[in-house]
Amino acid sequence: MKQIGLYIERQRAWGRCVCEGIAAYAQDHPDWTLHMLEVGDLAKPKTMRSFDGFIARIPDARTAARFQSTRKPVADMTNEGVKADNFIAGVQHDNLAIGQIAARHFLEHRFTNFAFCGYEGIRFSCERRDSYRRCLRLNRYPCAVYESAYDNDARATLSDRIEAGKDAVALGRWLLTLPRPCAVFCVNDIRCYQVVKACRSACLQVPKDIALLGVDNDTLVCNFVSPMLSSIDPDAFQVGRATAERIDRCLDGALVPPDGRMPRVSPRELVVRASSQTFPVSPDWLSDALVFIRRNYHRHLTASAVYAYLNRSHTRIDAAFRAQLGTTVQQEIRRVSLAEAERLLRLTELSVAEIANRAGFASQQYFCNVFTSANGLSPSLWRRKSHESPDAGQ
Repeated sequence: MKQIGLYIERQRAWGRCVCEGIAAYAQDHPDWTLHMLEVGDLAKPKTMRSFDGFIARIPDARTAARFQSTRKPVADMTNEGVKADNFIAGVQHDNLAIGQIAARHFLEHRFTNFAFCGYEGIRFSCERRDSYRRCLRLNRYPCAVYESAYDNDARATLSDRIEAGKDAVALGRWLLTLPRPCAVFCVNDIRCYQVVKACRSACLQVPKDIALLGVDNDTLVCNFVSPMLSSIDPDAFQVGRATAERIDRCLDGALVPPDGRMPRVSPRELVVRASSQTFPVSPDWLSDALVFIRRNYHRHLTASAVYAYLNRSHTRIDAAFRAQLGTTVQQEIRRVSLAEAERLLRLTELSVAEIANRAGFASQQYFCNVFTSANGLSPSLWRRKSHESPDAGQ
């Protein structure tokens, strides 16, 4: 039997999902036995030597030394460049894709002011920041950046603390310097939560003044703050499962590729909630129309329903859509419905008929005609292609 010790925080959704992915791998491999390690276990050499290998999130040099002393294989999920002969890097999130998704989300919502809030010198934060800024730069937009020192706040990712630390006042001052409305991408949901609280203290409205997007889709963080937080689900479950497979190969004597060839897991989806559900367009009622469409497209929404909701003349509404958005009400409804259909095809095993209904199409046949015309592939073939190539669905 392979005895595997897990040293991963379980207070947050990310850590729990990683552990669930590892457990799923273990369930398929009867020779695996998993053990959860607590801080006190690390100081017990006899206990540590009883394991064949470890999957751990290593926050500091002292913890690294504890694992290094075992001389057993350790998959380090912090991926912060800890060097030891018995350490192998865990599977990473595709932070390049995460940054791109964040930028595209805000660009599609027609923002022109952008910012990033993260942690200074932390690998995953730097990668998401750089990808986000690069995508914005390609669209000729600058991006303001705020990063706190690691010792102040980043340890919140390894503990139960989510409130802002020593930099809470500085964070609020920085937010007041941003041009408004501004789209702020936060490196994770904890940071996003802290920014919401800083906005409240600075009398800034979310999302009217500051629109926010985080990462991890931690529902206990995202849903227990007002407004609820939009977030990118990075697929921590698959990261856990893939890391388990990686250390299993190592235990079987296979050579593990260096960091440059490390597999990266694509993010699962972007979950839009109130914190980024706004459009900085003029007039204000046009933004209301776009939000209304995204909240109701699945109800077989028609242009007539949008006209009735806005209680304005068809001519005036159509003119605003053409002038500000370069589209029509019906075309916007169809675009949003198609985007949802693509998401469901990529992430679920629902039938095409059920997807057509959930995405707001009147019939399966109409959906298939519209989808094929827009994508050049039938829904079934598009689904097959997206599963063969994960990037196809992003």
